[in-house]
Amino acid sequence: MGIKNFFKNAFKDMKDSAKSQHEVDKAQFRAAKAESRANWEEAKLSPKQRRELMEQERQAKIAEANAREAEAKARIENAHNLKINKGEAECDPLRFSCYEENTKIQGRHKNSRTPD
Repeated sequence: MGIKNFFKNAFKDMKDSAKSQHEVDKAQFRAAKAESRANWEEAKLSPKQRRELMEQERQAKIAEANAREAEAKARIENAHNLKINKGEAECDPLRFSCYEENTKIQGRHKNSRTPD
């Protein structure tokens, strides 16, 4: 009866997987349909309304980019602080003040590819 149960479980898994994938497909279809409708409605806007909409989208993208930049800077600072706490404090080339210090002391950055 081992093989019978194996195939029974395999077909049950395939059935469950197919149902789940069908739900995903339906959700993606609804999203594509809504996006298509939104594109159609946006196409019917007046030029002034379209400019306003585009300006709103640009402002949203700028805000998102600024948030990503702030998050990345915080991660860099956190990583640098962890190095200091471990006693491995080396100059981080992404920190401009550290880069300035290093170039003043050594004449160039230690990771620079230019010859001495």
